[in-house]
Order: sequence, then C-alpha cells, then structure tokens
Amino acid sequence: MKSLFTKYKPLIWYLSKMILFTIPLFIVFSILRSKPGVQAYVSESFPVYDLSKLLMVCSQKLLILFHYDTSFVFTKDIYYYGVFAIQIKGGVETFIGFTCLAIGLMWLFMVMIMAYSGNWKYKFFYILFGLILIQILNVFRITYLTWLGRNGESFAQKQLSIFGLIKLDHHAIFNLFIYIVIFFLFIFWVEVVSKKKS
Repeated sequence: MKSLFTKYKPLIWYLSKMILFTIPLFIVFSILRSKPGVQAYVSESFPVYDLSKLLMVCSQKLLILFHYDTSFVFTKDIYYYGVFAIQIKGGVETFIGFTCLAIGLMWLFMVMIMAYSGNWKYKFFYILFGLILIQILNVFRITYLTWLGRNGESFAQKQLSIFGLIKLDHHAIFNLFIYIVIFFLFIFWVEVVSKKKS
C-alpha cells in the first residue's frame, strides 16, 4: 500500500493542489447564484463589465470588417442587471451574460498550469497566453452567433441533437471545444514549456 502511494504521490499532490485552487471559484459562484444582488453588482463592476464590453466591441469590429452593418447596445431588457448586445441590422440581438465570459474555463486552465511544476515566470506568461486565446475564441463564437442571426432567426436557443440522445446548445459546444483546447495547451505545457530551464 505504501509503495502504491509513493508511486502515485506526484499525481495525488497535483490533484490536491488543483482542488485547493478550485475551492475559491466554487465559493464565489455559489454566492453569485444564491444572491442576485451580488451578481448584479459584480456584473456591473470591473473587470466583468469591461470584459463583456471588450468582447462585444471586438465582435462588432470583426463583423464591420466583413461589411455587416451592426449596432451595439447596453440593455436591461434581457437581464435585470444589464448586458451588452450586438446585432446585424434586421437580425436578432446576441447578448453576453455573466455565464458567457468563460470564467470557469479560464479558471480551470489557470489551476491546471499553476498546480503543475515549472518555472513561475513561464507559468505567468503561459497562463496569460491561454486566457487571451480563450477570449479570442469567445469573440469568434459571439461573432458567429450574431452572423447566424442576421436574417432574424435566433440560433442561441437551438440545440444540436446527437443521435437523438444528447442535446447540446451553443454553450455546451463551445465549452467542449475549449476543453479540448485547454487539454492540448496543458499537454504542451507538460511536454515542452515546463521542462525549460529558467
């Protein structure tokens, strides 16, 4: 039994650090879900408000680049605490709520890298690179959903059925895609970056 523990000690230590780093996120999300007033305050505060605005402005600029006439608004019609929304003229509004910011996915990536061994200077820049990449992919998702709704049909609530067994909406598909991206980023960290000497 002792030899088995010794054999898996690095894995157990890594998973323990991941759990320890993840506890604050669960506490924060629990508070946000149970207290709407706190969620409203956080959603209208830096950095959540500014990240939402940045993502929507980038999506709008991308659509303008492809010659689509878009409008950009902050509205309280969708969520009581207010959200940013964009739309192509004549199309459906695409809005970004708190859950659309990929905060949980970013935290997962950060925790995976922080808990693993490696130079902290490399960790900082690698985590920064990963977070920016996740948000760039998020901009493409928002842009794509807005483009799909350009003819007045909302795609945000539609679900993709896989053999009639599993139904996935755009959140689930995006999350699955980002999990794959995070997995490959982690493998690259383990096999290449973490082995570099400072």
